[in-house]
Amino acid sequence: MINLPIPRLFELGAPQHQAGCPILVENGALLKQANGKLAVQLELVPMDQRPVSAVIVRVNMLDITLRPLGSVEHHYLDLTVPPFKAFGDRSLIQLENQVVRAFTVAVRSVVYQDG
Repeated sequence: MINLPIPRLFELGAPQHQAGCPILVENGALLKQANGKLAVQLELVPMDQRPVSAVIVRVNMLDITLRPLGSVEHHYLDLTVPPFKAFGDRSLIQLENQVVRAFTVAVRSVVYQDG
């Protein structure tokens, strides 16, 4: 993950891989920005041999007691990511809900450069 001077409220404990999904969620953190707003930062790694051009993820937000607070969908677009090269760690997924204290991630869709 990129080292930003932003406090981390939560981190994914280990790399996460969904069965049958060609994207590994290598790292993830819930950040409290200087303006007080919350954001999620993810580091994703394509595990397929084909270059990736887009990825859609769903961030499932949880409160301090791990109760669901809804979800946010984020689109990583216009990419040229070679196989096994990490990406996403320079993008912040802004959250409107300020009581979020944890999250899970689901990769919803992957688009390859060759279609």
